[in-house]
Amino acid sequence: METGRLFDIDGDGPIDLLPNGTKFAAWWDIEPGEAPKWIRHELPEQLASHGAGFGDINGDGRGDVVGPHGWAEAPQDRRNDRWEFHSEFDLWQDASIPILVQDVDNDGDNETHCTDGLTPTARRAVPTASRMGRNSLSIYDCL
Repeated sequence: METGRLFDIDGDGPIDLLPNGTKFAAWWDIEPGEAPKWIRHELPEQLASHGAGFGDINGDGRGDVVGPHGWAEAPQDRRNDRWEFHSEFDLWQDASIPILVQDVDNDGDNETHCTDGLTPTARRAVPTASRMGRNSLSIYDCL
């Protein structure tokens, strides 16, 4: 693990940890108590790589996990149900940490933005699925 990011992955309010794992794909939350415990939650193995991000890709109101080779759709019960992987794009082998998911063009849909982790001047943006029902992604260069 090179680094991790803090997001409310399960939607319960407290932040959770999404590490950048090149040999694993998982996120952790903390079980509070006298002796707090880290609880590991598995993600699709295709997310094990350099580059990670979090945000609502398909407009369902739940944050999805993004990696260089696609994204994992958040299930209703993010702690216990299976995250479905969508290999709808392929970024760089060494994508940035984080991969950003934001609506930068104010059209109501989030875009996924990243750089090559080794060449920060190269940028790509991946438009996310529209709230109008499209469910496909395409890659284009921002430069």
